[in-house]
Amino acid sequence: MPADIVYQYRLPEVDKINNQGCLYAIAKNLNVNISIKGEFVDKNAFFWQIQEGHLPQPAAAITLGINFLRADPEAGVFEAEFEGKKEFTNPVGNIQGGFLSAMLDETMGPALATRLAEGEFAPTLNLNVQFFSPAKVGRLHGVGRVEQHGGSICYLSGKLFQDGRIVATATATAVIRKFQA
Repeated sequence: MPADIVYQYRLPEVDKINNQGCLYAIAKNLNVNISIKGEFVDKNAFFWQIQEGHLPQPAAAITLGINFLRADPEAGVFEAEFEGKKEFTNPVGNIQGGFLSAMLDETMGPALATRLAEGEFAPTLNLNVQFFSPAKVGRLHGVGRVEQHGGSICYLSGKLFQDGRIVATATATAVIRKFQA
């Protein structure tokens, strides 16, 4: 990745690698690499405010044991790891599909959220999940992608992996809305 578009975050300080003044610093309690270009990032948007610790992390993300790995707003890509907990298992010991679906939603939604402006959010209108192999208790790796970002309707895709094998994929449609208190 070219050094002119990468921010590296280390705890507890933040190091910026950027000679063009692209943008931004995040990660109070994270150790992540995030590539960003200024035209896609509004530092006052929900996603970035959460990353800076100005807003609380969503309870669903905490429940799923999310660990942010990478966000690239320009490419529309978001990667995270999740903790598949014993409490998520079905009677045969596999992670129940609803939790895997939530993990996929928590990769696709943030892929779009990295691009949103202040006061915008994007609820999922439709979520289609395909399951390929059972997931066991342990770490899962999710990749979310913005496939098409239109005016207010966006098309997303996601993949969930465990131990190098694909567990599930998803597609979703989201609509961009303005937050009204």
